[in-house]
Amino acid sequence: MGYLTEKVSYLKGLADGMKIDDSTNEGKLFTNILDVLEEISSSLEDLNEEVIESEARIDELEEFSADLLDELEDCDCDDYDCDCDDCDCEYDEDEEDIDFYEVECPSCKEKVYFDEDMLDEGEIYCPNCEEKIEIEFECDCDCDCGCED
Repeated sequence: MGYLTEKVSYLKGLADGMKIDDSTNEGKLFTNILDVLEEISSSLEDLNEEVIESEARIDELEEFSADLLDELEDCDCDDYDCDCDDCDCEYDEDEEDIDFYEVECPSCKEKVYFDEDMLDEGEIYCPNCEEKIEIEFECDCDCDCGCED
């Protein structure tokens, strides 16, 4: 991009050599055009430097991601729980199943979903109307577990 700055400098020198009169309208126009060209040239050089720096960062990231992919490919599945079909992992798909419960908010009739962890935290609030929802579980069993029927 240095060639652009050199060309603008050449044009400025040429204008000085031609003794363009800044007091005329044409002279003011030429002088301002050359000043704008100089600013554009400087901005383009700055942008070019940023592009070069960005390309260097991209190259570093590409190398890093390639190294990371190589490490993952060399990774022994037995060291980690996984759900791949390519190995004999002892991964239990049911371990990650989360049971969600559905309750209708008594205030706004919006359906609210929650899991056991949310129950353990204590109170459940409707995300729509922010009313507290009382949860009562009914036991469906015919056993002597002490639950209320």
